[in-house]
Amino acid sequence: PLFDSSADLQAHLEAAGKGICWAARGEQICGVALCGSDGVFGHLLQISVTPEEEVLAKDTKKRLIDRCEQACKERGLRGLRAASAGKEDEALFQGFGWTSHLVWSSPTDDRPHKKG
Repeated sequence: PLFDSSADLQAHLEAAGKGICWAARGEQICGVALCGSDGVFGHLLQISVTPEEEVLAKDTKKRLIDRCEQACKERGLRGLRAASAGKEDEALFQGFGWTSHLVWSSPTDDRPHKKG
């Protein structure tokens, strides 16, 4: 999981993710996009949707990503970035017209705990 506890998630929503994390809902919540910021760029940390139909899932992701991108611009950030976790992510972002950049990450086992 991205956050170790609901308290960590709440702390993120009140700090680095304030105003740039979004939920999509119909009768209930059907998707979330969690973002953060380094003060220059917004970073899409995680996106998850529940619709079972592929077309609905793609549309929900697109609306969430568009909203995150707009919120980053309103905050004065240069744009929104997302790291790809695999071929499915690559196809999704390419389908939205995004360009790809190689991103490397350090091993997660040694990462420090988030401030909370």
